[in-house]
Amino acid sequence: MMKLLIRYPSFEEERQIMAMMVDPVEQKLQAVLSPVQISGMREVMHKVFMEDKLTDYVLHLVMATRHPERYPRLSALAPLISYGASPRASINLARAAKAHAYMEGRGYVIPDDIKAIGADV
Repeated sequence: MMKLLIRYPSFEEERQIMAMMVDPVEQKLQAVLSPVQISGMREVMHKVFMEDKLTDYVLHLVMATRHPERYPRLSALAPLISYGASPRASINLARAAKAHAYMEGRGYVIPDDIKAIGADV
């Protein structure tokens, strides 16, 4: 769903990683959420409202990656794009926007939700 760029660890962070992996000590993990809670959150997230204008906004963003020449301010980018975003991009952009709105405590998507996660999707 998302492409995240993760920086290299610092010297000290890598030392800790090495210590954990070279001489592993059994770690006791404590669940933060149960599978039932996660499933419930997912159901609520899918119910977050996204108005048609925002669906069109998502579609225009994706279409602009496929056909930048159709968008006057983006036509210069056409030679820089080999492949546009797939239909999964529009689906995942909408889903991630809904999830972002949910995490922000709203039952509806606003343009800032799309902008907040757009680059990662």
